[in-house]
Amino acid sequence: MRITKSKIFIVIVAVFLIWCIFFRKDYLNLTATDQADLNTQVANLCKDHVKRAKFTLDFDLYNFDIEDVRKELALTDPYAASNIGRSSWSWYEEDGHTVFKINLGYNASKKQLKKADKRIEELVADMQGMTDYEKIKAAHDYIIMYCDYGFDALAYKGIEQGPYWALYPGKTVCNGYAMTFLRIMQYCDIPATFEVGDNHAWNTVYLDGYWYNMDVTWDDLGDDGISYEYFLKCDDDFLQHEHKSSDAPASVEVTGKSAEENYKMFPNYKLRYILMLLLKIAFPFIIAVGLVWFQLKRKQHKRKVWAENQRRLRMQEDLDRELMRDMMRNARR
Repeated sequence: MRITKSKIFIVIVAVFLIWCIFFRKDYLNLTATDQADLNTQVANLCKDHVKRAKFTLDFDLYNFDIEDVRKELALTDPYAASNIGRSSWSWYEEDGHTVFKINLGYNASKKQLKKADKRIEELVADMQGMTDYEKIKAAHDYIIMYCDYGFDALAYKGIEQGPYWALYPGKTVCNGYAMTFLRIMQYCDIPATFEVGDNHAWNTVYLDGYWYNMDVTWDDLGDDGISYEYFLKCDDDFLQHEHKSSDAPASVEVTGKSAEENYKMFPNYKLRYILMLLLKIAFPFIIAVGLVWFQLKRKQHKRKVWAENQRRLRMQEDLDRELMRDMMRNARR
């Protein structure tokens, strides 16, 4: 079949139309009465993981900053606030109203967050019976021992952010470390926050009546090396950060199990992840080999049945010929 330019054009148009009909999502149409209302509604969109929205405004908009939304959302849902990624927005005048459009970006998809929560539930289940301090240290140690800091150019959107990358492939950046620690604390019912400053993310955590600074990323020395230089620190001991949020008079002394002991307390999820990844890659080949084997067996069976039928047919023909010979001999007598 000859492929012409017109056929290629038709295929491209068909693919575009299918994408527009089934995959492209239109803007969610909303209204806002003032700047505070706009920020609150955008924050709610972030909680629901909405990606596109268009507002008709009943006021004149002069400025908008997604950081204001993040700060407002952090007061009620710090985990959702920590997931806000790169976003873009614009506004223009239309029919006497200001129209505000926003495209919201997220550090992790809904599917990734769901998978991360499943892993965190497993981790927290193994922390039953621990004190809050032991849970905080176990989470700190596990994240560092499991993760490597960094990202690959070929990875999703170029950067592995969010708890999924920390808990499954085990390679992430500061956002992944901090979001993972925050989520584990939420599942442990231990108050914690997500802090951002100077292109870096860290946490604060509440223990025994005080808030302490915590930077899991900077405690990761690489190659299973671990530090406690940024573990449960008061402001005076929490160096090189844009802002500090501890009200504790002193840092907490590190005690209890070693990082290796805490890490070995949990199942080998990395090995499980590698095996599942290999199975996922190998599964199509296993199915293909199985189908080929099934077809070969089917053909062999057909050949065997055909050969058996031929053998029986020949036997019947031999019997018929023998019967005819007997009948002819009897007739001559």
